[in-house]
Amino acid sequence: ANPTAMNKRYLGVTSSTSLSLFLLMGKSLQAIPAVPAGCIVGIGGLDDYVLNSGTISSTMAVPGLSSLSHSQTPIVKVALTPNRYPDMAALLEGLRLLQQADPNVEVGVTKSGQHVIVTSGELHLERCLRDLNTRFATGIKFQVSKPIVGFRETILPQLKRKKVLNEGGEKDVDIKPLSRIDQEDAYRENQSKKQERKKRLRDYVEKATPDAKFKIRARAIPLVEK
Repeated sequence: ANPTAMNKRYLGVTSSTSLSLFLLMGKSLQAIPAVPAGCIVGIGGLDDYVLNSGTISSTMAVPGLSSLSHSQTPIVKVALTPNRYPDMAALLEGLRLLQQADPNVEVGVTKSGQHVIVTSGELHLERCLRDLNTRFATGIKFQVSKPIVGFRETILPQLKRKKVLNEGGEKDVDIKPLSRIDQEDAYRENQSKKQERKKRLRDYVEKATPDAKFKIRARAIPLVEK
């Protein structure tokens, strides 16, 4: 596929004439020359063009549709290393095919150069590793690291003294982080405020757009009788 030279709005656009359509007939596929609108079909020949999602059109003068949003967020990250360095290219190709087949998998490279995959959980990780061994990187032996967990530290500030003006004049006040009990009290107070806000919004109807990027809220008010 050769990138088509369009304007900046259409970056990443490619063209191809080798696509084929298939009608899903149970476990079998039936090749068809065309398909009417509203039907679900399989499209062959997209391996080199579409990774997780894309817009297919007969003309280049169309903007890309929004990608599908997934409710699950990948949380388990592991690094993969082939036992033999010459197998690195085959392993990377297998990771590309895995990411193409599973939209919930994220494949990337860390700052230290490790090739990592991020999955939605331990069971999802086991399935992805099994797919690599049996489907996408057959015959390639690789090592899987322990789950990589981001390490972060919290720095608490020292006690600060601040002058506060009141009726009796200036007064020094010590400022320190909230204790755990105070944090729980603040959390309960915040939750109660949220409940009160929900009660006030009972007359509202809220809907989200298909791509979950925007929300529309409407309020129904009864008409005043004349």
